[in-house]
Amino acid sequence: MQSPRCAVIHRGTQVTFVAKLQNDGWYWLKLDRATPLYLPYARVTPFKCFGELQVEHASVPVHTTSGQISSHQPNLTYPDQHQFIVGQPLQLLTAPEWTAIQQPPHLLYPGTIVPYQTHIDHGRYGYLKTERGFLPYVDHQTGHLFGSDSDQSPVITPEKQSQTPHIYWLTGQYQLTKRAVWARTAPDRQAMPITKLRNGTRFDYLGKVYHDRRGWLVIKRQSRYLYVPFVTVLNAKLSDYYGLERTGSKLVGRLQEPWTFVHQNPTTIQLQPTSAELTALNALEAQLDRVRQPDSQIIGLINDLHLDRYQTPATAAGFHDLSVVSAFARRAGLDALVVNGDLNDGRQTLDRTIQDIGTAVAILKTSQRPFFITQGNHDDNSGFARYVNGYRTEQVVTQKLAYQLRNRAFEHLLAEPGHFYGHYQLPNSRLSLILLDAFDIPDSFKNGYFARGYDEAPSGIHWTGILQNIRHSRSRFQTAQVDWLIKTLTDLKPDEQVLIFTHDSLRQATTQRAVGQFWTYDWFANNQQGDYHRLTEALSMHRHQIVAVMSGHTHVDDWADTDGINWITTTSNVADRRKSRHGRTKNGLTSAWDLLVVNPSNRELYRFRVGWQDQSGHISSWQVRLFGDGTDPRHRSLRDLLKQFKPTKQTENTKRYNQLSQQVTQVWRGFRGYFTY
Repeated sequence: MQSPRCAVIHRGTQVTFVAKLQNDGWYWLKLDRATPLYLPYARVTPFKCFGELQVEHASVPVHTTSGQISSHQPNLTYPDQHQFIVGQPLQLLTAPEWTAIQQPPHLLYPGTIVPYQTHIDHGRYGYLKTERGFLPYVDHQTGHLFGSDSDQSPVITPEKQSQTPHIYWLTGQYQLTKRAVWARTAPDRQAMPITKLRNGTRFDYLGKVYHDRRGWLVIKRQSRYLYVPFVTVLNAKLSDYYGLERTGSKLVGRLQEPWTFVHQNPTTIQLQPTSAELTALNALEAQLDRVRQPDSQIIGLINDLHLDRYQTPATAAGFHDLSVVSAFARRAGLDALVVNGDLNDGRQTLDRTIQDIGTAVAILKTSQRPFFITQGNHDDNSGFARYVNGYRTEQVVTQKLAYQLRNRAFEHLLAEPGHFYGHYQLPNSRLSLILLDAFDIPDSFKNGYFARGYDEAPSGIHWTGILQNIRHSRSRFQTAQVDWLIKTLTDLKPDEQVLIFTHDSLRQATTQRAVGQFWTYDWFANNQQGDYHRLTEALSMHRHQIVAVMSGHTHVDDWADTDGINWITTTSNVADRRKSRHGRTKNGLTSAWDLLVVNPSNRELYRFRVGWQDQSGHISSWQVRLFGDGTDPRHRSLRDLLKQFKPTKQTENTKRYNQLSQQVTQVWRGFRGYFTY
């Protein structure tokens, strides 16, 4: 039945509307009139649009290049923050000159947050003008950044191959116990000696250098850098240390030195999409057109990027993939973009991690869409701070530093800024996003160790030392976050729906062993700490309003629909870190990121994958024990494999851990592209 015509809208006339709907094969606008009027503005099939929609504050359909409808919010311009995160020890200057050092010298350490007023280029270096003086931030000759600028360009300038030894910036204290040594003007035995350090001397250092089969410590004496030898490298397995290194509260004889596992120069990265990627993105738009409804919301999702320009080509390629995702988000007008944890790999010196995070955030800003980053277990740099280089609390990305590097860029979009969790209501939509912090652990430490500061602990394990609070392989939800989540879910309107993002899955949170359908294969995660009982109760109570709980962490595609909730995990974007080698890819792409299309009216979730997708598979317990689970790209020698069977003395904690973390055959379901809720 046709409704009567009430008015004629002439060509070129601008009209104001308050709502949109689809009916009888047409898209309609409800006009802002005293008497409700409806204006047809586009035909569904074959598609034809009769005007141009100018979006200001509403979510309205716009005509795309593919001839269909996309829900498109206004493009965002992320404001300049004028903030610099120091990546390596830097001197404040009295003028934009490298030698104009303030007196007395004022040294800023990695992680220091510096507000600034403007950029100044003078000669070889770029400087920042601050209230306290001038600070160098870039070497134009080499392209090297001295930290992370909140307003930096997303272009990754290839650093020129340095002819001088690379300095790994990490602070510490060393004590000579075997011999006296000379501090020299360069990391070279032929360089001029300046001062002699006697046997027994204990001193602070700012960095490490490897040159001429020796390791050198960088120290500061009277506003100049000097180099102190501390180890002679005899061969790949044997080194002669001249003393002991004090890190945290431990006096240790040897650490894994940074030059033994990272490259001196970064991998060159191209940010522009390849022809194969452009073909894949065009096909993706066509897929979206087939399932999209007028009230659809489209979310880009990528996780476990493990960004690191200095490790493998795959960890460096993540910058390219992030750029492609951001470009597509801008082109297709996605409603939001989520990086669901482990943005960076966390196995580098703090200065490199700061640079990588800053570059990633700069790339995400180019999407001009709302973007969010959840916290993963690698994001605090604890892989380097604990596992690799021995209890170095100063190498941790603290909560304060992480917030300034990542979350400050999008805090204005969240209903409750100031946390690593939050709630984002998509404008003019029944859908909202809930972002959880699965590694909700405070930064309190003393005597070089992180202090516990809370009572709950995994079953039977007595956590000690820095293992307590560095987040790597740990999962926890504090009561304050759970209280917030319960209130947020309770305050939802009856027709509101939520899509939840958490790096570590909540599915197995209350089980004693890491066994069962959709488990994370991570014993630490299955002995999660915090207020999990109330958290899982809240999710169960509101399950009819939950589209899905999206997670990562396990580096494999998996899903479950138990408890009345869709539990979905997405594989790692890094090609050499995936658990499974059984899968398929289109157009030869090695990336792995998703588009989530939520149709609230039909209560449907479509999931489109760009690149690799896992098929169902399994790994037996003996394969895990001998060769790992596939998420570590390093290959162990036969000698290392056989060492596992050699009897060793074990503490009670180790015995308890081994009993509870025994792995049975790991099974996963693979990628799935359609869900109802």
